[in-house]
Amino acid sequence: MAERGDGVPSRQTDHQVRNEDWDGRDLSGETHPRMAFIDVDLTETTGAGAAFTDCTFRNCRFNCSRHSDAAFTNCTFANCDLFDVRFTAAKFVGSSFTRCSFNQLTVVGGDWSSSASPKRTCAALRSPERGCARPT
Repeated sequence: MAERGDGVPSRQTDHQVRNEDWDGRDLSGETHPRMAFIDVDLTETTGAGAAFTDCTFRNCRFNCSRHSDAAFTNCTFANCDLFDVRFTAAKFVGSSFTRCSFNQLTVVGGDWSSSASPKRTCAALRSPERGCARPT
């Protein structure tokens, strides 16, 4: 179980996806409740309307992925790489991020209430060499 940076324990998961390559996969419309994603390559995935509820993402790569109207509700992200990811109108209600990298992350709208938000992390890390996009 991944630790959360906000002191709240991660939720128990029912299924695991481990060491899989989902590179380029279209996740649009998929639902993933109570899943643990461990060492999964999610590079260049797309996910219009995808829903992840009470999931844990540990050591996952989201590089160059695009997610619109997606929901990551009460999810835990630990040691994940979110390089050049774009979230448009995505929901991260109750989610946390621990030891994740957000270089060139773009966030447009969405609902980040009750989350340890990468928007705040991005603002704290902003510098030309880190390339963190300005959250909106």
